[in-house]
Amino acid sequence: MLKILSKIFTDTNTGEPEGAGTNTNTIPQGIKGAGANTKSRRLKLIIIAGVAVVALAGAAVLVAVLFSGNESAISQSRFSVHYTVTPSDDPNVKVMSVSMQMDIDKLSPEQMIYIYKSSITSPILSCVDDQGNALEKRETTGLMSIGPIDGSVNSVTMKYDVMVGRAWNYVTVGGDFYEDLLVFSGENVLMTPYLDFSEIQKPEKYISSISFNLETDYDWKAVIPFKEPLSDDYSFRIEKPSWSDLNALNKSSFCFGQFEKQDIGTGGTVYVDRAIVGKIQPLSTEVLKTFSNYYTELF
Repeated sequence: MLKILSKIFTDTNTGEPEGAGTNTNTIPQGIKGAGANTKSRRLKLIIIAGVAVVALAGAAVLVAVLFSGNESAISQSRFSVHYTVTPSDDPNVKVMSVSMQMDIDKLSPEQMIYIYKSSITSPILSCVDDQGNALEKRETTGLMSIGPIDGSVNSVTMKYDVMVGRAWNYVTVGGDFYEDLLVFSGENVLMTPYLDFSEIQKPEKYISSISFNLETDYDWKAVIPFKEPLSDDYSFRIEKPSWSDLNALNKSSFCFGQFEKQDIGTGGTVYVDRAIVGKIQPLSTEVLKTFSNYYTELF
């Protein structure tokens, strides 16, 4: 199985990554964050979007907590999920709007939908049913409940904004956004259906399908999960998703831009941002090879 990887390496001559600090995706409604969108800043970051042969089954054990928890007596409804992600027209803002539409197949006895927020801390801008009625929502650490939902409702749509390009810690950046490049990880952008731990191996019981679409006028190629690399199509659909599918959605990188395919000599292939081809530090390439070798042998 192919797993999409993205790694951002700091140029060895620059020291601490620009913008390093406390991680937050919180974007107060109406505010627009600014970020330098210059080539000089860009050259300080080496962005490699790679595809490596890594088994997801072993990784699933490590991240099971991402989709499940210890909450008792939670009865999830059955529904399909469609994500629509729309980047801002101004890449300096580094904001994307996310619409998460949940088409209801069958409501639970409690008439509730439960959502895992992953790494997302952005405020919810709206949560309405297909008749335009606002729905009650409650949030705890990492978990959101929506409802009770009337039995006549066919779908629920939740909207929120996320910002990319924020530093998480000293060595990691949560993606970035330029006119010719957009990179983010699923867990930083896409909230996911919550599953009780007892149901973790049969998510299709509650999630009938998952689909994704990036709406943009930017001229990009896509390196995303469930799609052949360098596709002109920014969308995918998964019927009756498995646990591995949900793990891939959460843990994969979504990369859009102009890439050059390169062999790293370990059985893996990387797709390098054309803007930095020939400028990659040798140490960065060696780190990527080591990373690919380790996880290929581990799983």
